[in-house]
Amino acid sequence: MRIAAAVILGGLAVGIGASLVMDLWNLFLKRAFGVPSLDYCLLGRWLRHLPRGTWRHESIARAAQQSHECAVGWIAHYTIGAAFALGFVVMASRDWLARPTLLPALLYGIGTVVFPFFVLQPSLGLGVASSRAPQPALAQLKSLATHTVFGVGLYGCAVGLVACGTRHHAPPPAGTGAAASDSSRATAGPWCELADTGVEAAVAALASQRDGDEYCEERHYAVDDIDADSSDDLALTFNLEDASGSNDAESYLMAFLSGREGRAPLLLRIDNVGDDDGARYPTDLSIDGQYVVVDFSVYLPGDPDCCPSGTSTVRFLVTGERIVEQAAPRHPPRSGARSL
Repeated sequence: MRIAAAVILGGLAVGIGASLVMDLWNLFLKRAFGVPSLDYCLLGRWLRHLPRGTWRHESIARAAQQSHECAVGWIAHYTIGAAFALGFVVMASRDWLARPTLLPALLYGIGTVVFPFFVLQPSLGLGVASSRAPQPALAQLKSLATHTVFGVGLYGCAVGLVACGTRHHAPPPAGTGAAASDSSRATAGPWCELADTGVEAAVAALASQRDGDEYCEERHYAVDDIDADSSDDLALTFNLEDASGSNDAESYLMAFLSGREGRAPLLLRIDNVGDDDGARYPTDLSIDGQYVVVDFSVYLPGDPDCCPSGTSTVRFLVTGERIVEQAAPRHPPRSGARSL
């Protein structure tokens, strides 16, 4: 099952941010109330003992110090937070990243307290749920509060990610021509959708026809005069994922031309159909005269499902009646290379 790179990167970013929020909370408790928090150097010490076969300690504070334990502990702390967040995003569906809601993130954050209660704390010598700590009830309450804050951090960082996307990848604003004929082209609902019912209906109709799910945060937009009639036109790429949940995706290029007002938009499927090695997914697009130029991430032989290593750039000629892909190498000459 392929999980889009944007989802992976988004989940990791949210997890790192939520871990930072959690650290700021612990710093506040320490500075304001003198409440100590876990020394991540001790987490690193525990991890550095694992290769020697030592899983549980009577007291990790009395265990032999290890080289680089502090660096290992801090890296592990943020890695665990990122992994937790990625797991949440995958389980909650990518739609949550585009439309974050507090309750699922809050409940998930509270649920992650299972890890310290039943894995980490017993291994460090504190007993299950800090039962051997000097003040077990206080330690348990602090753990619950900290992981609740982690859940709030997941939500807050996801909202920030959406806001960042709104600034840098927002759909085209209202203007003139087919791309933005009036104020109805302004954004509405999720930041990545258009309020233009014609555009949204065309995408939704294709998704229904293909029995697929479309996540608008993976769309890319470009506005310019394609058909040389002095009015702006709209081009967009989007993906349709298998509604069964397999995450197999089809990618499409759609063009709304002012000269075709009232007619169906031009449409072309642009992923490499039925070819895992060479499958490509759009990452950006621009308009160059009559051409729509699309940047792709490309899966090369041996690439893991998460991470295509190749890139390519392909030009598509847009006429009044169809979109035609121009000749281009099927595979880029090397990983990371760009070609026209």
